[in-house]
Amino acid sequence: MMGTIRGYIMMKRNLIALALLLIVAIAFLAVPVSAILTLSSGNDAKIITTDGEMTYTFIADPPIPTGKGIGIDVFLLSTQCIQSESGFTEKNVKITSNAAGATWGAVVEDDYLTLTKTCVGCAVPVTETIDLTFTGAENPWKSGKQIDFTYDPDLDPLSWFATRTDTLDKANFDFHINTLVPTVSSATTNAAGTVITITFRKEMADPSDKHGEFKYQINGEPDQAFSEAALKGGAPTKIDLTIPDTSTAIAPGDVVTVKYTGVDVIATDNGVLASFSGQTVTNAMPFPVPTVSNLDPTHGPETGGTKVTVTGTGFFKVTAVKFVGKAGVDLTTDSDTQITVTSPDGGSGAKALVTVITPGGTSDEKIYFTYDPAPIVEGITPNTGIKPGLVSFTITGTDFVDGATVILKGPAPADIIKATHVVWDISGKKITCDLDITGAVTDEWDFIVTNPDGQNSGTSGNNLFQMIGLAVANSVSNAPSDSSVGAAGTGGAPGAGTGQNTAPASVGNPVEPEAPGPASPATMEAVTAELSINDQGVISQSTELQSADGRASVSIDAGVVALDQAGAPVSSVSIDTLGPSDMPDVPQGGAVSFAGIAYELGPNGAQFSPAISITFAALPGQVGQDFTVRTYDQASGTWQDLPTSYDPQTGTVTAEVSHFCCLALFAKTVTTAPTAPVIAATIAATHVPTQLIPTKIAPPSPTIATTFLGIVLTVINLLVTNPVLLVGIAVLAVGIVLMVWKQRRDRLYPKP
Repeated sequence: MMGTIRGYIMMKRNLIALALLLIVAIAFLAVPVSAILTLSSGNDAKIITTDGEMTYTFIADPPIPTGKGIGIDVFLLSTQCIQSESGFTEKNVKITSNAAGATWGAVVEDDYLTLTKTCVGCAVPVTETIDLTFTGAENPWKSGKQIDFTYDPDLDPLSWFATRTDTLDKANFDFHINTLVPTVSSATTNAAGTVITITFRKEMADPSDKHGEFKYQINGEPDQAFSEAALKGGAPTKIDLTIPDTSTAIAPGDVVTVKYTGVDVIATDNGVLASFSGQTVTNAMPFPVPTVSNLDPTHGPETGGTKVTVTGTGFFKVTAVKFVGKAGVDLTTDSDTQITVTSPDGGSGAKALVTVITPGGTSDEKIYFTYDPAPIVEGITPNTGIKPGLVSFTITGTDFVDGATVILKGPAPADIIKATHVVWDISGKKITCDLDITGAVTDEWDFIVTNPDGQNSGTSGNNLFQMIGLAVANSVSNAPSDSSVGAAGTGGAPGAGTGQNTAPASVGNPVEPEAPGPASPATMEAVTAELSINDQGVISQSTELQSADGRASVSIDAGVVALDQAGAPVSSVSIDTLGPSDMPDVPQGGAVSFAGIAYELGPNGAQFSPAISITFAALPGQVGQDFTVRTYDQASGTWQDLPTSYDPQTGTVTAEVSHFCCLALFAKTVTTAPTAPVIAATIAATHVPTQLIPTKIAPPSPTIATTFLGIVLTVINLLVTNPVLLVGIAVLAVGIVLMVWKQRRDRLYPKP
């Protein structure tokens, strides 16, 4: 009896297990399987003739069931690509698959193509491959069209895709049609200028031996021939035309055009290339950086106007020739190695760095043009004269050049006396000459010295000559007060109207005035130079700036950062000569004394990093002393020493300057005196934040916990989406509980 019961229990357990397995199987069958449609290949094809075709290969996994198929919206094809008024029809499509025995039907309704599969008793592959072909064989495509339908998710529902009718899964694809005759899209040279490549709007046939039908022009000059024509490797829409050595070479910046006058060049679809002319060719030759090797002449007047010949290389499409940042005028490019240009005005005695600018860059050679100073007259001996007679004069001043001429100019435009026997002193500071002042009117006359370059001393208080006559006063002892007085040169004879013999009583001998000194600094203009500088304040071109008195020069090297008080780039710098009255108070006595040279550097407060240099030439008679350069600190009201080096042999003093303000030269009178503290202004380096480059962060590796959690979530999702499985598990759980309860009861209360 007990055996029977145990067998019954075992049978019940087996039935429960089978029921559980059945429930699990039903649950898995109830889970829907994703059916997809993907594009395998053929997406790069194009229809290039009116009867042409292109095929797409789709993969259906699992295979499309019988009665289902593929749907495609063909509205764009129907309206844009088909010649006939009926538009896109079933004749424009063919479809096959690897399901042996399957047939496909095509229906176009309301510009929507539906392809339906019929498969009764046919072999069903694991994965179905479907070839879909669009053809114009029976219903032609439009001629002369170029259309590209490209999938774009942002254009939905006009996106180009095929849809499975059973699962609505989509496969995106592109459609291209180009039935145009071959036409030129663009043309360009190679970097060497030896080949012109023409790009067409469709694939071209081999153009070998047809190079004679093409010609090119440079800057509108006569036609030039090619030596070879060939398809560009790997690019059947491009034809390379080779320029022979016997034809004119293309240079950077040349304007190039190409033309075709033949009938033999065709496309791969036999479309004939039509003649064309004036096709613009992009000149891809890079512009070289220009170089400057020589100037002729190397100097000229500070007023400008000197015609300068610049020689060098790379003079293609020259945009400017600059003299310390100031552009020359009347620029002419004679060749790619020579330029002629007229110098602009510049500072007296300044050395101007000459640079040539082209699209290829700016020349960087240290070639300078020197501005010759105009002559300055500082004194005339004698500075008075009694006419008539030939008078010898000595003129002192600066910057007199051999070959200079001298004139004496009177108050009227016609009052000009030319000097003779002009002798130039090699020092450039003295000229002696003779002038015949017979018949000159009594007045102030100006001595004007003109150098061979046309610059002259002009008129100033230092070159005046006082022309005077011989004054004779006639008098008679006890003569009445209204007696007539004769004067030389008035037309009256001595003693006229008195009847008495007369004699000269006095001769006017004017006192010779004190010889004037050098020109006052107040009369000197500030000298300014423009800087080549970028938005960050970095100077790209070295600059030299010389003061108007010629005793100081400022050197600013390329790479220096120059910022004004507001932190903006400094576009120009200036140096202004100061007189003692223009300066802040200088200390009296002590270790140093003012050496008589001071300048205001502008813009005030400008900062330079690293420091730039200013060089002073000591005044005559000071060579051999020791010097220092000081800057005036407005905040403390004191003069501060700058880092200074002094060459006692040449008398030049060089200081390092990091900010602009008032600078002065001081002579050290007590060599043992302590040196004033050096205050160096520095410019904080501009911090440029480093650009952060986004990086992809890889997902973390799975752990035991994340794996277990994934299993739990999968089971929960399975139970929620399959109620049958959930009921089966509940029944199984109840059965197990009842079975355990029964076994426990049997152990506690066994049957007899």
